[in-house]
Amino acid sequence: GYKLNILRSVEIEAPTAKGVLWGTRTLLQMLCNQPEGIMKGKAVDYPAYTHRGFMIDVARKFFTMDFLRDYIKILSFYKMNELQVHLNDNGFVEFFGNDWNKTYAAFRLESERFPGLTAKDGSYTKEEFRDFQKMAARYGINVIPEIDVPAHSLAFTHYNPVLAADKKEYGMDHLDLYKKEVYEFLDSLFDEYLSGEEPVFVGPDVHIGTDEYNMKEVEQFRYFTDYYLKYITKYGKNPRLWGSLKSMKGNTPVDIKGKVVNAWNYSWMDIESILKEGGKAINMCDNFLYIVPSVNYYHDFLDYKWLYEEWSPQVMKKGEMVERSPGLLG
Repeated sequence: GYKLNILRSVEIEAPTAKGVLWGTRTLLQMLCNQPEGIMKGKAVDYPAYTHRGFMIDVARKFFTMDFLRDYIKILSFYKMNELQVHLNDNGFVEFFGNDWNKTYAAFRLESERFPGLTAKDGSYTKEEFRDFQKMAARYGINVIPEIDVPAHSLAFTHYNPVLAADKKEYGMDHLDLYKKEVYEFLDSLFDEYLSGEEPVFVGPDVHIGTDEYNMKEVEQFRYFTDYYLKYITKYGKNPRLWGSLKSMKGNTPVDIKGKVVNAWNYSWMDIESILKEGGKAINMCDNFLYIVPSVNYYHDFLDYKWLYEEWSPQVMKKGEMVERSPGLLG
């Protein structure tokens, strides 16, 4: 939060540097909207929620680094403070002749440990991705890099088919949760971006994916999820996840206490389930917030008027609102 006082001069006062930054964004908005001269007066402004984010899937469709850097400025202008970058994913096999080998998949970040893994039709070098995160931080934006596993992982199984689930009915985009090669590969891949004096993943948070794995593998999925929550934590980072634990109920413990979980789909992972387990929730409900052009189950454009006037992070189903809680971050 910050205080803004406009008389003969403009004063912005805040208890933190971040608060002063958001005050300068308000001043910038005023300069844009009041070109003849800004209005005098006093304002006190603070956010209703700590996390105000946006996510972009750079895997299914590549966006250039220039585009991402421009987006940081747009997000900052509106006092958004998070950008999740979804670094790997794949298309749907039915649109590629039901042939997994021909189905589009991409991993967008340079990898020196696994030459040939990085997509050839658009990617980011380690150096430019590191610089991008530092630039974002100057604009008040925390970049959350996401490596989405163990489903949505066709880019990895194209690279090394041994990593694919032996049960072919799951699809080639499923990693095999029982193979030591999968854990060795992912341990090394995450380590490549998290280790060293100047890690490639700069910010405090790293997203491990964990959405939409085949429900026949509940217990091993839960083991895998808990394993990588602990693995990311070892590097001093805060792991984030999609979770899917509302659907993937089982006996294998998954410790999400204090972890940030995306409430992304009411059937797979909802706010109540997250909070009940002691996690922290961010509402990214697909039903209201996903733009996926030209498919009949998401939006070409969002209903921004309804979102602005009616929606809040407490809503995952129309007409239903969860109680406001400190664990609901935004």
